[in-house]
Amino acid sequence: MRQIIGNSQILIILFLLLVSCEIKSAENHDVKTPFMERIKNKYPNANIGVDDSGMYWLSFWGQRDSLDNWFHYVEDKEDSINKISFRYYDKISTEISHLKKFKKLETLIINECNLKEIPSFIFKFQSLENLNLKFNNISVIPKEINKLDKLIHLKLSSNHIKKIPKEIGDITSLVEFTISYNLIEELPNEISNLKNLEGLSLSNNPELKKLP
Repeated sequence: MRQIIGNSQILIILFLLLVSCEIKSAENHDVKTPFMERIKNKYPNANIGVDDSGMYWLSFWGQRDSLDNWFHYVEDKEDSINKISFRYYDKISTEISHLKKFKKLETLIINECNLKEIPSFIFKFQSLENLNLKFNNISVIPKEINKLDKLIHLKLSSNHIKKIPKEIGDITSLVEFTISYNLIEELPNEISNLKNLEGLSLSNNPELKKLP
């Protein structure tokens, strides 16, 4: 009898915890703050929200909104933003230098922005877990990429990259590495050091003749 009562109590506690988490998640999705309203007023087509940890995430779309003076509207929250996404900004290079001030970034997405190189300040993001730079004009992966020692997802598809530096093998946290639709000629042997790697996309690299 005691065992049955004990099991029932455990089930009730687990149920209450689950309900509490769902309520908290729903509250975060529905929350509206003055900061969020400020962004939506300036950039009507931007997406902004709050995650379960209370941090903001932002997504800007260049086909719909201008990026002029974007940092002016977010700089007071630079320590409260952990995800930023930019899509379809042909002149992004003149605007992204402000990103260096966002020390708590965990996710950075810059897609279809005519980015020609990976900015060096990105390698100082100590909390970065997701880096997505697909559909740009990047030709080089700097060896400093290994400074991103918490990186889990690295997406560089549809660029003009010819070489993967051997330092990529130092990022043992990597789970996903996507570099399809590039000009890769060979893979460094050090890529075998990525013991946690679950997904490696190499398709449509016409110059790649063999694997290590």
